[in-house]
Amino acid sequence: MKYLSRQMPGPSVLNKFDYRRDDWNSLSSNDKKEIWEEIIKMQGKLCAYCEKKIEHHKSGGKNKVERHIEHFYRKSYYKNLTFEWSNLFGSCGEPQRCGFYKDKQKYNDDDLIKADRQNPDVFFHFLENGDVHIREGLNEKEHKMAEVTLRVFNLNPSSGGVKAERRRAIELSMTLIKELVGCASQLIESGCEIEDVRSMVFDEFKKNVKDRCFTTAIKHVFENRMP
Repeated sequence: MKYLSRQMPGPSVLNKFDYRRDDWNSLSSNDKKEIWEEIIKMQGKLCAYCEKKIEHHKSGGKNKVERHIEHFYRKSYYKNLTFEWSNLFGSCGEPQRCGFYKDKQKYNDDDLIKADRQNPDVFFHFLENGDVHIREGLNEKEHKMAEVTLRVFNLNPSSGGVKAERRRAIELSMTLIKELVGCASQLIESGCEIEDVRSMVFDEFKKNVKDRCFTTAIKHVFENRMP
């Protein structure tokens, strides 16, 4: 989960619909395609919650939906927000986490972290084993938001699930991480300014991981190892 910058006013196609007259099923596939184009501008092709890469593709002659347009505030409770751009995110289609899982949980809406409003980096810290920990130093309200968000989206299962997927993504990035950390250490030992080295190496890191899934977890592991 990472901070997302939402551009307003959003997809114009939403202006065609009125919650007092229409429901979400009123949208055509082309309408949803236009919305997805704006979602991808905001969050790339990653789930807004777990950061898994999400696509539509065909499998065995049938459409296998790996993503859906998610209403942060559930449209069954907040019909007036059904077509509000600020309420829409792109979620993976995993039934045991993220958007689909969230909609089956009990929670207070104000206790969820909204990634275009709060920066998840303030709340969470990812480890090399795929775990995500709540950061120290949060106030009572922030700590509760972190706990509820992890529970409602099921982002830190005891085993398997997204934790295992994150761990695998980190493992696949370890060669890059070790190379860049080693380069940084050598430059610093040779007398280069620490902040200049960190900035340069971090830019190289971002360039190499920008198209990978679970980038926040990979970034935290990289930052932990940097001199």
